[in-house]
Amino acid sequence: MLTPKEQIQKAFKEGHLSGSWMIVGPYGVGKKRLAEEISALVLTGSFEGKITNSSEVKWIERGFTEEVKRRIQKKILAGKSVDEEEDTTSRRQEITVDDIRAGLRFLSLTTTEKQTRILIIHLADEMNENAQNALLKALEEPRGKNLILLLCQNVGRILPTIRSRCRQIMLRPLSQTALAQLFSDRTEEAALLAELAGGSVGLAEDILAIDGLQLYHRLDALLMPIADMPISDVRSYVSDICDNKEVDLFRFFKLFVLMWLEKRIKDISLTSQEHECWLDLYGELSSLMNETERLYLDKKQVAQTALFKIAEVLK
Repeated sequence: MLTPKEQIQKAFKEGHLSGSWMIVGPYGVGKKRLAEEISALVLTGSFEGKITNSSEVKWIERGFTEEVKRRIQKKILAGKSVDEEEDTTSRRQEITVDDIRAGLRFLSLTTTEKQTRILIIHLADEMNENAQNALLKALEEPRGKNLILLLCQNVGRILPTIRSRCRQIMLRPLSQTALAQLFSDRTEEAALLAELAGGSVGLAEDILAIDGLQLYHRLDALLMPIADMPISDVRSYVSDICDNKEVDLFRFFKLFVLMWLEKRIKDISLTSQEHECWLDLYGELSSLMNETERLYLDKKQVAQTALFKIAEVLK
């Protein structure tokens, strides 16, 4: 079976690399890196080719909110430096039809049949319905040798008509053993890191960058029956998670809570009533935390609720 890069290399040699491709996989498995390597192959003939700031490549992702745009504009006018990447919470919740139309205008600038332009849509599953419909028209009428790359985590959110017009490449996470070995020289808790990251190299890097293992250990130490739970420590932990303006630590809190619950469920007999109780709690908290950003829920309240609900079930 061909690896993803071998699939691309074969299509390139056979002259079948133009059109639309969908690169699918969970966070941190290398979708962006593969898109960059494909672009380099198309434009330079080598995966290792240099395409930094190439005028032939355009990336689309969730745009900044109007408030952030104004802030960036003020920084530029004041002669101040602008961060290369704003926090994801500063961006809109979805990729809009205007974003896609800008990308399609970029593709239309090709002047010859031999010229290639590459449009990369990062997290294409965040396109709203109008954006997807606008993209679909372009996929139905491909232009010249242009290439469209859709990077997706949840392919089920993409219209079936778009999926049917794209060749798919699946990127899979590493095994926990392989990931632990990869990070063994960077932490003494490589096995725990690999378990929390679920085989994702990118997520493992993120966890290390925010001292996430310590964050997980603090969470683990807090989880005890409600009668024994140190309420002041819970509030301090929740404040540390939710008041950080530089890093979205709530994202990691959600990951760690669900991982803790998964480990708990695995350790309980499948036939016991307790097992069913923990499964119900897992479903409830997973739904609650996944809805937090979409419904603009108070993260502090959600985090405290999650901890207290776990404490109520513990015996």
